[in-house]
Parts: sequence; structure tokens; C-alpha cells
Amino acid sequence: MSNYDIDQLIYGINYSSNQRKQIIGRALAEHLSFIPGPGGKDGSVDGAIMGSDEKLFAHFQSKLSSNSIHLDEAKILHSDLIRLSPHVCVYVAGVGYDDSVYRLLSSQNISQINSIHLLTLKDIVQHSDAYIE
Repeated sequence: MSNYDIDQLIYGINYSSNQRKQIIGRALAEHLSFIPGPGGKDGSVDGAIMGSDEKLFAHFQSKLSSNSIHLDEAKILHSDLIRLSPHVCVYVAGVGYDDSVYRLLSSQNISQINSIHLLTLKDIVQHSDAYIE
């Protein structure tokens, strides 16, 4: 798929209705081997992988917006990570992240989390190195 086609696909997703974005977010969760969360209000969990002890092992969240994820969204994510205590977090943004998101998440000591993966739709469509990791 050409870069132009990928950009148009992502544009179409990011500018679709909230209901459509929820459906796509649940499909992304399933594509990434998470159990999709419920439709509608989901308590910031679009997908989950449960551990053998039935506790949340991995957390998936998508924010399919035409704008970069900014500090306010990063604060919500940070709060969710503390509240949910997953070992792994995968977050998918429609277009990307402001530098403030990286600064906040890297400066905080969230000891229970082994890895936080900040992906974009483009990472997923192109199977980028970040996606493969």
C-alpha cells in the first residue's frame, strides 16, 4: 500500500463518527490479541489480556483522533495505569503524540508496568518496528 493510500485510510478513520471509531478500536484490540472491551463507556479499557491469576496483565487503549495525543490525555493514561496496574500497556493514537506525553510517561515511576507501547494507526498499517516490538 502506498503512503498516500495509508494516509487516506488513516484520515478516513480519524474523521469517522465516534461510534465507528469505537468499533474500529475494538477490532484493533482483537487484531492485537486482546479481548475487546465493551462498547460505549469502557472505563478506559478497549482491550485486555488477563493473567493466569485473573488479574489484568495487559491493557489496550485507542484514541483515534485527528489531533496528536496531548498532555491531558497522557495524564488520563497515567492515572489509568496506576489504577489498573497492568504489566504491559499498548496505546494507539490516530496520528501521534506530543512530546509532553513521552516526557510525562518516562518521568513517572510506574513500577508495576514492564512496558508501555505508544503506537499510531500508521505503525499498525505499515507494520513498523514499533508495531513489531
